[in-house]
Amino acid sequence: MGPMSKEVENLNTEEEILGTEPKVYEISFLFVPTITEENISAEFIVLKSLLETNGATFISEDFPKLINLAYTMSKVITNKKTRFETAYFGWIKFEILPEKIAEMKTILERNDKIIRFLTVRTIRESTLASKRVFTEGGSRRKFEAKNAEPKEEVNKETIDQEIDALVSIPA
Repeated sequence: MGPMSKEVENLNTEEEILGTEPKVYEISFLFVPTITEENISAEFIVLKSLLETNGATFISEDFPKLINLAYTMSKVITNKKTRFETAYFGWIKFEILPEKIAEMKTILERNDKIIRFLTVRTIRESTLASKRVFTEGGSRRKFEAKNAEPKEEVNKETIDQEIDALVSIPA
């Protein structure tokens, strides 16, 4: 085995780590609040175009909405530290080759319109665990899991007997 074999071996290992199959990722981002409401749509399209030109296939998204930040964030924009109390928060779930993620991160870090972003590997399915169900009267809200087990009727006497059996000390 010569030196060429080692290079091929290293390449195979790297390929195994990155994989040749697309993976599902989600990017959450904060756009600077100085973008006008009329232009936020255009900035969102620019971000999606960047993903698309790198081979992303979109799964779902949430259009950026202006929110109050939990704490003041800062970013250096044109050599000046700027502080933000609000930002436009949004996210996009997409499928892309893992090797493209590093390139994407570098490009997004240089974007002056993005305060911060987070990219995570995730699953295609929605991760929402419950849904809202409104009662007939509409005045009360009830949260119920999708696959909730049917509720059994509770017998108060049976519960009292079980509690007594648990707390009674044998003589």
